[in-house]
Amino acid sequence: MAKEWKVYVRRDDKNLYLGSVSEINETHARHAALSQFGVNQDEIDAGEVREKGMNIFPEDSFSVSPA
Repeated sequence: MAKEWKVYVRRDDKNLYLGSVSEINETHARHAALSQFGVNQDEIDAGEVREKGMNIFPEDSFSVSPA
């Protein structure tokens, strides 16, 4: 059964809440977080994302925790 997971990205020594995903376990939640909030270098280079917006950037550390 799926449960809610909160997604956080670490920036400036603080955890920034991005949103939530619904998955069956932490591994799946991490994959879902990257799918929903992750951006790649090509998107950044093309100017498709705002610098340090509400996304997970390639250099970012992120975590998920049960809601």
